[in-house]
Amino acid sequence: MRTSMSLRSPFLGARRRLLADRLAVALGLSAGAVGASSLAQAGDVNAPQTPHTLLLPKHYKIFEGGRAVFALESGEQLSLTSDQYVLLDGDLLLVVDERAQNTVAQLPVRGSLRTQLLSEVEPVRNQEGNIVEVSSTQPLWSGEGPAPRLFEEIDLQTYDFSQADLADATEGEPVGSSLSLAASSSLASFILGVFGLTFAQANDDPQEVPLPVSGGGAGGFSGAVIKGPLLNAFVFLDENGNGLFDAGEPSVTTDATGAYSISSSAANPELIVTTSDQTVDTSTGTVLSGMTFKAPAEASVVTPLTTMMEETGLSAAQIKSVLGLPASVDPLTFNPYAAGVNAGDALATEQASAQTMATLAAFAAAAAGTGIAQHDAFAAALSALSTVMQAKDAGGTSLDLSDAMDLGDIQTAFTAAVSTVPGVTGAQTTDIAAIISDVTSAIQNVNTKIASIITVDLSNPANANIFGLLQVLQDQVEQAAEDETATPGSGTIGFTDPTAVNNAATNSPPTDIDLSASSISEDASSLVVGVLTTTDDTTTDFNFTYEIAEIEGSTDHSAFSINQANGELSFVAQPDFDTQSSYTIIIKATDGGGKAFSQTFTITVTEVVNDYDPVFTSGTTFNAAENQLQTGYTPSATDADGQTVSFSIHGGADAALFELDGVTDALTFKAAPDFETPTDSGGNGTYDVQILASDRAGRSATQSVSIAVTDVDESAPNATVNNPLVQVAPGGTLAPIALTSFASFSDAAPGTIASVTASGAGTIALTPTTVAGSLSGTYVGVTTDGSTWTSTPATLTLVATDSGGLTATTSLTVAEQLSLDETDLSSAEASYTVTGSDADDTVNLGTNGSLAVEPAATAHTVTINLGDGNNHFEASHVAYGGGEVFTYTGGSGTDTAIVNGQIAANDGIATFTMGDGANSLELLVDQIRLAKTQGAGSFDTTSVFSYTGGADNDTVTIRNDWNGAADNYIGSDGDVYFNMGNGNNALVIDTQDLIYFSLYNGTVTYTGGTGSDTIDLSVNARVNTGMVVDFGADSAADTLTAGRLETGFVIRNLDPSEDSVRLGIEGFAPTSYNVTMNGADAEVTYVLSGVTRGFTAEGVTLTNDDIQISGDYLLL
Repeated sequence: MRTSMSLRSPFLGARRRLLADRLAVALGLSAGAVGASSLAQAGDVNAPQTPHTLLLPKHYKIFEGGRAVFALESGEQLSLTSDQYVLLDGDLLLVVDERAQNTVAQLPVRGSLRTQLLSEVEPVRNQEGNIVEVSSTQPLWSGEGPAPRLFEEIDLQTYDFSQADLADATEGEPVGSSLSLAASSSLASFILGVFGLTFAQANDDPQEVPLPVSGGGAGGFSGAVIKGPLLNAFVFLDENGNGLFDAGEPSVTTDATGAYSISSSAANPELIVTTSDQTVDTSTGTVLSGMTFKAPAEASVVTPLTTMMEETGLSAAQIKSVLGLPASVDPLTFNPYAAGVNAGDALATEQASAQTMATLAAFAAAAAGTGIAQHDAFAAALSALSTVMQAKDAGGTSLDLSDAMDLGDIQTAFTAAVSTVPGVTGAQTTDIAAIISDVTSAIQNVNTKIASIITVDLSNPANANIFGLLQVLQDQVEQAAEDETATPGSGTIGFTDPTAVNNAATNSPPTDIDLSASSISEDASSLVVGVLTTTDDTTTDFNFTYEIAEIEGSTDHSAFSINQANGELSFVAQPDFDTQSSYTIIIKATDGGGKAFSQTFTITVTEVVNDYDPVFTSGTTFNAAENQLQTGYTPSATDADGQTVSFSIHGGADAALFELDGVTDALTFKAAPDFETPTDSGGNGTYDVQILASDRAGRSATQSVSIAVTDVDESAPNATVNNPLVQVAPGGTLAPIALTSFASFSDAAPGTIASVTASGAGTIALTPTTVAGSLSGTYVGVTTDGSTWTSTPATLTLVATDSGGLTATTSLTVAEQLSLDETDLSSAEASYTVTGSDADDTVNLGTNGSLAVEPAATAHTVTINLGDGNNHFEASHVAYGGGEVFTYTGGSGTDTAIVNGQIAANDGIATFTMGDGANSLELLVDQIRLAKTQGAGSFDTTSVFSYTGGADNDTVTIRNDWNGAADNYIGSDGDVYFNMGNGNNALVIDTQDLIYFSLYNGTVTYTGGTGSDTIDLSVNARVNTGMVVDFGADSAADTLTAGRLETGFVIRNLDPSEDSVRLGIEGFAPTSYNVTMNGADAEVTYVLSGVTRGFTAEGVTLTNDDIQISGDYLLL
């Protein structure tokens, strides 16, 4: 019997139930593609069994590197790597990668044709019975009815062919069929003559050539892995019997219905199924990882129940009895998700499977979380459950996996099994023991929830959400074990609370993961490939936890990272097309309720076309200063291909002396060069190096660079201070004044002074900031409270910087000049303190202002210390009255003092300490009373005057112009001290009237130093007992001029050969003289106006020959 049939596209039928967004797309396909597809319902016998996909030449393009790109009818582009397809004769492309094929076969791919490969098929023949050679000029079609047009681009021609009916091979009656296939190659020759085709009778649903299920011995194995239907479960034939997958052993992955087909030439291989993070339970949409399934050889399904049969050795009847399965269910063949099965039986079977897996998964996770290998952990859980099931069977009782006592028995058996795992540590068993009770409690709560399902429709979303609790339980337990291992006492499991289980049972898992982009250029500036988003309950956002699952035998996962904050998937390092152009990774997304979904993505790296060498844009000759590593050269280049250019040292006579900065690419010396001692190969201070510029494709260019080392200033500038003091005028303003007035700077060649800065004293600065600049600005240093004046100096820092960056630092003192008058020191009856600085200070009260004058003898103290400037003081009376004290102190500058009145009179005390400058004191008053007490002679006085000079010349002048017959007094009942210091000093008394020295109990002492002293007491001087003149122990010529000397006048350190004394009063010539020695002292007497007068020269020997009378004078 011959029947006309035509191949029908699976996408021309009704839209299938199973949502595409619950399927992880296999290698090379985007997530959006799956979301747009219509997939066959699990268990639907009318659905096509994963037809193979062929692509017509017009509908794909192969790029350099072998990547094949094609498109869906929606316009989305997909790609395959070169190991996922083969090209047949005539460029017909056949998808051969199993995981890619499982998904591509269910997508609306443009220009695609579908067929299935079976174990055996007869060659295609025409109506005459001859074998048809399929070629681009002879497509196949039966000729009945109009030519099918699956796609607009294909025109089909008509042929017949016959095929043995595999459903009734013994009869051998051929079944005529028609194939709409725009083939362009000899398919039979490529696939070893073995074809299987899915046909559809015209206008009817597709019909399927059934797949034989076989097992045991050498040959083929086909079936389905169910818990529910597992997509991407890993199926292998354990040919060597070690229970592990080894290289070379046959392996496949399951499709969306859990189906697989695998064959082996080995005798009696064991079929084993393992799950990973890429395995999805399509009935719940959740990830099912870390499981191992087995089945007896005669089984057509691999389930948790068949696994327990293999592990326990129990028969199907015994398993049914122990687990309480319906009598009509055969665990070896029953698929609860197949069409037409009894719904009640299906629910009961799935509940038993789910409870079994929840128990196994949770106990295994408790061990795996402590670091025990996943394989050993699951084996321990299997052993524990097997032990209890065998005991139940032996006792003729059933096992209730929601019963606390039964679960407690499993817990005990599991604890014992773990202790026998090879390599297990005491710490691991302790950690497991710490959480095992909670694990059992959580299993009971989940299994109780599973047992509560009463809706028999397994497609009910509420049922799927409950069955999906398995994955959440597994993750919670493993995390608790990990936490307990890290920190004892911290491991907790949320599902120990039944409320948490009930809440989680209402949560649907994610249904789709989308990656915004799945390709990246090998020279991309950013390592970000794309952004992950997850659909969960129709909501798309970033609120998911992502992880990259490991794929057995692949390291692709290690090349990527995920930013949990924004979902960015990134390479961890720059990808390279030539090294690897395609990566396959599995992304697992977990929602807030703990349910996870995984999806496979292929990330492609696109090649950058590179036709051009880099072109240098940097210069070739540079000058570099000695004593530093920098050369001033940083290579730069352009690349017409837009590629990133990298640089390296390629050669050159002095290449060994250089290195490139790893961040900036700047060329630097390894050791700082020395201009005076060059180390370049030519010995001339010019260093040669060659730089290589390379792009990622290996195209390159070189550049020769010369670095000439230049001499630098290695000597710091010199600073010379000519005048250390900057005087600011009273009020604080400094008018511009040249810096050279104070300091100068110099620098040795090749250095030059580049700049000078001034800072630290108010606003005083240098303008311009060069050696030719001027200082100006303000500095207020004088402060007062009305009775105290203080001038505080500041330090002005000068920093000179030369052309080599070296510096010299020096400093000047800035002081505001003190200037006070009688409006400032306005009261003679007040105490004042005046402290100047090194500036030229002035205290000038003129002829009217007096200080420390109080007739009532109320004590006042006036202290004036004007410092080291050239200072000036002037006042009327000072220190007049009992207890009145006046002190003047100068410094190293020139001090001038003028007193226009009385000094230290009536028990006053006046001290002038003039310092080391060339100082002078003038006492200018009509009637002189220096240390004079009114009513002298009637009481002792405390009037004291003291003058102290210094190293320079000091002059004290006491004079008046008044010829009013008024007597003048120096040391009248008071003490006067002239300590003149070591200069050439002078004491000059110039009065028109008589002046009395050391009258009454007064004393006058003059002390010279190492210089020449000139003492002119004037012819009007009347010197009484109590005055001492000390010429000083020196060799300088000293002179004394006086009028009348009374006996008791003493001269010390008289050198007759150098010093001279002139005594006398004009008009009163001495009449005689005589020298007598009194021990070591010479007593000199002379007669003046009939009265004998004289003096004592201490420590010197004199004779009459040393003295003479000349006119009115006695000369020594």
